[in-house]
Amino acid sequence: MQTLPAKTGWIWLKDGWKLFQQQAMELSRLSVAYFFLLFAIGIIPIVGQWLPILLAPIFSVIFIQACIHVEQKIPVKLNLVLPVIHSPAFKTLLKLGFLYLIATLFISVASNMMNGDTFLQAINNKHAMGFKIAKTPGAMLNTLFFGLLHLLLVMAFCYAAPLIFWNNMGIKKAVFYSFFAVYKATKAFLVYSLAWTMLIIIPIFFLGFTALALLFNKGIIAILIMIAVPLFVVLTSLMYCSFYASYVTLFGKPE
Repeated sequence: MQTLPAKTGWIWLKDGWKLFQQQAMELSRLSVAYFFLLFAIGIIPIVGQWLPILLAPIFSVIFIQACIHVEQKIPVKLNLVLPVIHSPAFKTLLKLGFLYLIATLFISVASNMMNGDTFLQAINNKHAMGFKIAKTPGAMLNTLFFGLLHLLLVMAFCYAAPLIFWNNMGIKKAVFYSFFAVYKATKAFLVYSLAWTMLIIIPIFFLGFTALALLFNKGIIAILIMIAVPLFVVLTSLMYCSFYASYVTLFGKPE
């Protein structure tokens, strides 16, 4: 773990783009499969909204494995999922996902309850994963507080999955190293997060304002959707490629 300059965050993004370009179609195909799986999971009643969080560590490892294949000039295929599933670390990754789910649920439910919901209302709220819009100064402070807790949670679990899978760490050690790796590279992650915020917000605003300016013309909306879908597939692939670049910088190449 090392302290990194702020510009490193931008370098991660550029390195991720270079990696993506090497097998753009193959990585995009993997992202599309990921989206279809999330859609299928989302259909499942009650538990569907929580399963993506439980499986997040596994998805993370799969995409990093894809990036390793790209670097090694190995074609990225969907069957790269199988070695991850059959790995001895698979059960540990599921445990990590379960802990992440429990922690996320606790923060989300506590946030909603502090803002006035009962426990059952909070747990059944379709928007429980987010934070309620602050309507009073007290609610705003609650939102900021639980937002900070969620940020700390993300820091702790960000690199835990690959550390478990490639560095043979236990959950406690992986969470510890992940948290302090992000903490020591705070400046780099601020630039990285800002860059990603702009990459996501600018297309959304552009597509939204274009639809609004054309008064939601059905033909134009169809064209905008045809643009938006592949755009966000590319952004998802780029996100994981840049995430891999950051992991290599912080912990070295997976072996």
